[in-house]
Amino acid sequence: MIEFKLIKNKVVLLYTGTESGSAWLYAKIEEKEIAKLYSTFHVTKNELVSSFDKDNEYDPVEFEVAKKKQGYYCFPKGFLNLDYDLYIDEDVKFREKNVCCLF
Repeated sequence: MIEFKLIKNKVVLLYTGTESGSAWLYAKIEEKEIAKLYSTFHVTKNELVSSFDKDNEYDPVEFEVAKKKQGYYCFPKGFLNLDYDLYIDEDVKFREKNVCCLF
């Protein structure tokens, strides 16, 4: 499951594995330096906020995916494999039902 949270002036993507936990995601990022989530979101070691804890491998993996700039949240082009950065107005509410529409 993927969830987006606003923390201060940043958008954080939280990925929670269902049955397999999160070890695979940390391993993939370590090995390939990039992982693709839900065939849409490209995350790298640079965005990784959390660290793997063997005792809590079902805890969400956190990635900082956007920063607020001049009234907009800026998503780097690599996150969605776009040609340009994506800017979303700061007034947009990041909820599960409208995130699907945005991406």
